[in-house]
Amino acid sequence: MTKRIETADRLKKGELMLTLIERRRDERNDSTVASCVTWYIVDRELQELKTEILENPGALKAALARRPV
Repeated sequence: MTKRIETADRLKKGELMLTLIERRRDERNDSTVASCVTWYIVDRELQELKTEILENPGALKAALARRPV
């Protein structure tokens, strides 16, 4: 249960950061503002998601068994 809370908090913080970055991009009319931060946040979340799925595949277990990861 602790893991879920941590994940939820991390996702909320990431979403907040991405929202602030998007607002700054709109203000400056520059889509490149903080692009490396955006990619870092998205990549981190995808890596976390992959780890969580591999640790506890649940309904995805059958699909993962068919495809090498």
